[in-house]
Amino acid sequence: MQDSAINMIKALQNSIDVIGVDATIQSLNSVNPDKKTYIKNFIINEVCRKFDVSKEITEKNIHTLKHYKSLAAISYLLYHFVYYTQAEVGYILGKSKSTVNRYITEIVNLDRGYKEDKQVLEIVKNLELKISKLESNGKKR
Repeated sequence: MQDSAINMIKALQNSIDVIGVDATIQSLNSVNPDKKTYIKNFIINEVCRKFDVSKEITEKNIHTLKHYKSLAAISYLLYHFVYYTQAEVGYILGKSKSTVNRYITEIVNLDRGYKEDKQVLEIVKNLELKISKLESNGKKR
């Protein structure tokens, strides 16, 4: 992470040296990555980090409870916040539409009375807040 920050600072410094501060700022402001893709990647990265699973979760067929819960959380968040269809979520995760439907239903039906369910709900609610902040920041631009 620190190497990435250093590389970014060096790139900014080089850009400022070559084209100047104003042109660098204008260039950075004109970059507008596809919002859906950005939020999709954010969701996958954050869920994998929170559940301590590899990002390759979408490529591998692993059958543990934490992998199941993380796929369920990703499915729910992509469906409800990025507005992908269940088929699109299935394509992203390498799962069928019916499996995605099961994942989403799993999150919707979590019970705060169970410790594991409560933990998953807290992770999902926390990410919902972060996504909402991302979306509101994007609207200001």
